[in-house]
Amino acid sequence: MQGKPVIRGTRIPVELLRRKLAEGESTADLLSAYPNLTADDVRAIAPQNDQPHV
Repeated sequence: MQGKPVIRGTRIPVELLRRKLAEGESTADLLSAYPNLTADDVRAIAPQNDQPHV
């Protein structure tokens, strides 16, 4: 994956999932397309989680 972050335990690039979410795919769509993915995985990479914790 050339040093790109992936979902733990998979080879699914975070960048790919974020792009799909930005294009309007739902969590359910992603879970259906990627059976090894969990809802927690999707929540962890959701854009609102990019903000630093204060």
